[in-house]
Amino acid sequence: DSGISFYDQGFFEIFLDIFDRKFKNRNILVTGSTGGGKSVLVNKIVHTLLPEHPAVILDKGGSFQKLCLYHDGYNLEGKINPLDFKCPYYLREFILSVVDKADFNKLRSAQLLKEIKDFLLSYQGNSFFDLLEYLEDSFLNISLYFEDIKDFLTSDVSLKKDLLYVNIENFPKTQVASLIIYVLEYYKNIKVAQKVLVFDEAWSFLAGHEEYIDEKFREIRKSGALAIAIAQGFKDFSNLNGQLYTSLTNNSYFKFFFSQDHIDDHDVSDFDNQKIKELEYEKGSYSDCYFKTQDAKLKKILRIFLAPLEYELFHTEEDQNELFYKFYSDNRGYFLSNAKTIDS
Repeated sequence: DSGISFYDQGFFEIFLDIFDRKFKNRNILVTGSTGGGKSVLVNKIVHTLLPEHPAVILDKGGSFQKLCLYHDGYNLEGKINPLDFKCPYYLREFILSVVDKADFNKLRSAQLLKEIKDFLLSYQGNSFFDLLEYLEDSFLNISLYFEDIKDFLTSDVSLKKDLLYVNIENFPKTQVASLIIYVLEYYKNIKVAQKVLVFDEAWSFLAGHEEYIDEKFREIRKSGALAIAIAQGFKDFSNLNGQLYTSLTNNSYFKFFFSQDHIDDHDVSDFDNQKIKELEYEKGSYSDCYFKTQDAKLKKILRIFLAPLEYELFHTEEDQNELFYKFYSDNRGYFLSNAKTIDS
């Protein structure tokens, strides 16, 4: 047996292999109320996949920080270089995430794209500030939009690792939208087809970028990679933009539902809502979720049990975290790796 281990309510073990060839669409949507088990499930999925699949985790609150530490990931806490990647469409979106969008109608946005393309034709450097200086001729004072975030930008080439972790709560709100655009481009440039993206409840920062996010999730679906979108409920998407809501639900083949209010959506039947109501949870022991595929060929209540190591890595209670990090700090010097330290 291979894949991610679950149980049914009769304690029969079930394995789900997300990257099985029979699945042409691997994207996952996870919804549920706070504390219901969403981050535990996604931690379990990613922990299983990381040994063979590179990943980018966009976190909101630190739910995946210990997982990053265990797998020796790169925790991005400092500056970013937007010119790490020289795709003109990405760079336009990055700039539009900072400027006043009212100043950039469709024509001005197209002009911005052309100017970026012209700049990249002959530019051999790596400084985003050079691009802004170049754009000043056509977009007077565009550099001023970046005053709030310029201290978080660098011209240094950024470190690339198989696991990138970003907690958006470590960054000013004015930087989060551009940071998300950067992280998505980082993910796109990982030169492995079967890779993982975790997108944790950061949807409110993406107003005005729905078309771009829609395109990125469709690209992931078509490429055979895996994107995992997390939200407290379907309303997190529908309240933002109908197009993005439709895109995320339509581009997700696997759906995991944790306890939440009644879902009023054409893809969620009365039967589905009843199953969600039947979910059980026992703190420190297990949590249930309702699993459904987009074509409704698979419908099942799954029960998630955790091994001792998984419990340590996936749970985020403050008192337990303090003990975890104290043990790690006191003992890291005695072991060859982060994983060996935590395993002990």
